[in-house]
Amino acid sequence: MDHLKVTNIDIKYYCLIIIYVYKYNYIYTHTNNVYKKQLIDIINNRIIIIDGAMGTMIQKYNLDENDYRGNLYQDKHKKNSILLKGNNDLLSITRPEIIRENYKKYLEAGSDIIETNTFSGTTIAQADYMMENQVYSINYESAKIAKEVCIEETRYLYNIN
Repeated sequence: MDHLKVTNIDIKYYCLIIIYVYKYNYIYTHTNNVYKKQLIDIINNRIIIIDGAMGTMIQKYNLDENDYRGNLYQDKHKKNSILLKGNNDLLSITRPEIIRENYKKYLEAGSDIIETNTFSGTTIAQADYMMENQVYSINYESAKIAKEVCIEETRYLYNIN
C-alpha cells in the first residue's frame, strides 16, 4: 500500500467510485472526513480490489452502430460519415443498461472499487467522434450509474431498505 493516491471519490455506503489510483496515502475527495477516514482505514487494513477493463466487457455484447447512437444520436454526423461505434463512453447515455450490468458484475465478483466508464471522457478523446459537447453528459451519466449500482448492491448485501 506504499503507492496509493485516490482522487474524486464517493465512498458513501462503503462503495467506491474511483477515477485514479497512483501514489502514497494522499486522499482528495469531495466528501466529508468520515468517508476519508473509512477509506484510509480500509486501505491500511486489507488489499482492496478494483474492477477490470470495461471495454473488454463491452466487446462481449457485439454492439453495432445503432447501439452506440441510441435514439438520441441517430442523425448526428451521418452526413459526415462519422461512426460512433467504438465510443464506449457514449454507452453510458445510449445503452446505460449495459454499463449498469457491467458495474454490477464487477461488484458481485468482489470489487471494492469500480471505475466510471469514462476512459475517453475528455474533449480530446471525444473529438475523434465530434462529440466534444457531450463530455459533461458522458461523465455525469457514467458516475450517476456507478453510484446507483453501488448503493443498490450495498443495500442488497447488507439488507438495507
